[in-house]
Amino acid sequence: MKNFWNPTDVPRVVEGVAVTQTSEGVFLANLRSSRIRRLTGTAINVWETIDGERNFDQVCSVLECSFGEENRDAIRGDVRRLLDVLVEDGSLRCVTATPAGESVSHR
Repeated sequence: MKNFWNPTDVPRVVEGVAVTQTSEGVFLANLRSSRIRRLTGTAINVWETIDGERNFDQVCSVLECSFGEENRDAIRGDVRRLLDVLVEDGSLRCVTATPAGESVSHR
């Protein structure tokens, strides 16, 4: 899978993606593409740390605090795979903050 983002990029939910949480998981409905994706297990933990402000390293750090630094490599792999999938399917876009605080979209 191609990496569409850099570790310093900030993942943000794309406009037109509706998010619903139920007892069966978190559902992302992309209203533009009519795709629905269900997140479960670890993917929910990752999703809950994506706040539009944290970059890859910061998301991983939050999860490492919850699940232990000894799981660092597994956490980083899980976060990387989920970001790859969600950016590729259009649910997330990754942006780089410029020095002036503005955002530049990569995809």
